[in-house]
Amino acid sequence: MQGNLRLLACGPYDNMATPDQLDLQCRLLSEAMEQGAVGMSSGLTYTPGMYASTAELSVLCKHLATHFPGSFYAPHHRSYGKGCLAAYEEMLAIGKETGVAVHLTHATMNFAENKGRAQELLDLVDESRRQGVDVSLDTYPYLPGSTTLVALLPSWASSGGPAETLRRLEDPELRDRMRIDIEIKGSDGGHGLPMDWTAIQIASVSEESLEDCQGQTIAQIAERNGCSTSEVVFDILRRDKLRTSILMHVGSEDNVRTIMKHETHCGGSDG
Repeated sequence: MQGNLRLLACGPYDNMATPDQLDLQCRLLSEAMEQGAVGMSSGLTYTPGMYASTAELSVLCKHLATHFPGSFYAPHHRSYGKGCLAAYEEMLAIGKETGVAVHLTHATMNFAENKGRAQELLDLVDESRRQGVDVSLDTYPYLPGSTTLVALLPSWASSGGPAETLRRLEDPELRDRMRIDIEIKGSDGGHGLPMDWTAIQIASVSEESLEDCQGQTIAQIAERNGCSTSEVVFDILRRDKLRTSILMHVGSEDNVRTIMKHETHCGGSDG
C-alpha cells in the first residue's frame, strides 16, 4: 500500500516528500483503512516505495497507530543482502517510535553473507518485544525468492516510471553506469551486493521471442549467446518491456529452519 500512496502523492520520482505530499498520503491511508484495509504494507526494495525516507514512513505509521488502533505495518524491508540487519532495525525502530504493531513480511536472511545469521535477526525481534514493540514475522518455507528483473536495477534507473527506465536503457552511457552499479558496486536494487548471475533464473517472459530464456539463468543465456551478462539483462528488459519475472536462488536452508521455529512466526507463500 505505501508504494501506491507515494505514487499517488509524489509520482514515480526519487524525491523527498513535501509536507503537502505527506498530508495527502495520510489522507489516502485513512480512506483505505475506512474502506476495509487492516494495515499498511510496503515494498522497500521496489520503486517508488523505496524512495521514502525513514521519517516519511514514521509519519505514516504514527498516523496508522493513532487513528486506527489494532492495525499494523507489514514492511518488506530495504535489503535482504548487505545491511540486512540494519534494514530490519529500521523497521523495528519505527515500531518503537510510533507505537504501530510491526509484522515483518517474508523475513528471510538471504545471500551468502547472511548464511547462518538468522539468530541475529531473531535476537533483534526479541529485544524489540522486551521493549514493548508488538512484532511478528513470516517466511516462505523454500529457498528461492521471486521478483522482476527490472527490480534489480539501481533505483535511479527507475525514477520517473517505466517509460523513463526504457529510455535510459537505450542510452549506452547510462547502461554502462547501470552495469557498474549492478555488477561491481552492488546497487540498492540488488540488495547492495554485486549480482551473481548464476543465481538469477528467468521465470517468465511476455515476449514470445524470449521464451527460450525461461528456466535459464542469466549466466547460462550469456554463455549460450556468447555475450556479457549485462548485455543479456539489458536486451531482455528492452525486448520484454520490463515485464520479465525471475527467481533468485539466494536462500539458506538453515536460516529458513531457524526463523520458522520462532514463536511469533507464521508461514507465508510470498504469492
